[in-house]
Amino acid sequence: MKASQNNKAKLIYLLEVLYENTDKEHGLTMPEILKKLEEKEIITERRSIYRDISLLNECGLGIEKKILRNETFYYIGKRLFSLAELKLLADSIAASKLITKKQAEDLVKKIESLTSRFEAVSLAREVYIEDRAKTENTAVIENIGLISKARKEGLCIDFEYLEWNHEKKLVKRENGDKKDISPCFLELYDGNYYMIALEADAQKPKHYRVDKMSGVKISDKPVNRLIYSKELKNPALYSAKLTGMYSGPEVRLKFEVPEKKIGILIDHFGAEAVMIPQVREKNGNYVCFVDVEESELLFGWIMGVSGSIKLAGPKESVERYRALLKRNLEETDNGD
Repeated sequence: MKASQNNKAKLIYLLEVLYENTDKEHGLTMPEILKKLEEKEIITERRSIYRDISLLNECGLGIEKKILRNETFYYIGKRLFSLAELKLLADSIAASKLITKKQAEDLVKKIESLTSRFEAVSLAREVYIEDRAKTENTAVIENIGLISKARKEGLCIDFEYLEWNHEKKLVKRENGDKKDISPCFLELYDGNYYMIALEADAQKPKHYRVDKMSGVKISDKPVNRLIYSKELKNPALYSAKLTGMYSGPEVRLKFEVPEKKIGILIDHFGAEAVMIPQVREKNGNYVCFVDVEESELLFGWIMGVSGSIKLAGPKESVERYRALLKRNLEETDNGD
């Protein structure tokens, strides 16, 4: 390597050596740094490395030093992500059902590269990908990119929508050709990505699992202008009204809840979505209101917490809820 090239590359290789081989628990002495640079065909001297370390610190790299047994060790003391933050990211990827096992492994490897080789080993030991439910659709990451690009450019997308068959294969649905679909936003729910979108001339959005979308293409047709409505511009506001990704008629449900159980509503719908007007019933329970989209899945959730909260209105919703309970009981009796 020529001298000029050597000087230009030295700073980059020095950072690479320290980034890969040091952390708060592991450092390199100056002779060790010089040796590792020599392995990369960078021949330099101590004074030059001292200047480079000073320059890197001026740029905010956070290279620190400590003295042990009369030796000075240099290490990266400040990184963009802590080990705990990287583990959180890696665990989230490992648990995700929306990407394949191979894609999850590749992404975790990239996360491991953001720390030292010592902490990367620790991270690898604590992240488990095996035996987790994963999609077979390898195009999920590409689909997310195309959906985001279409949304940014204000264009519709076309795709085929798939479903599982009895052979556990993803196949095209009946009426699975989707044309002129206007993507509103992407929502991560229960380990799956959903695209909330409007079909052509539709007034109400539908939800599509991104891992069940095939052959996504950006069309040249402008999106439905309704995607810019206040509700669809705010994913948090829209999602707070749903239980799962199931939609239905919008209603304001009334609940009667003991104070110690109000957290059940807040945990499920979010603090901003739960309205508590400080009205109590004679039994001391609070009256709470939540604006939601009514669905059988929502009723199923209410059924699951019925020992803690009571659905008290509106009358029509209570009647539909009771009808669902009665139907389920009758089906259970018929099954016996």
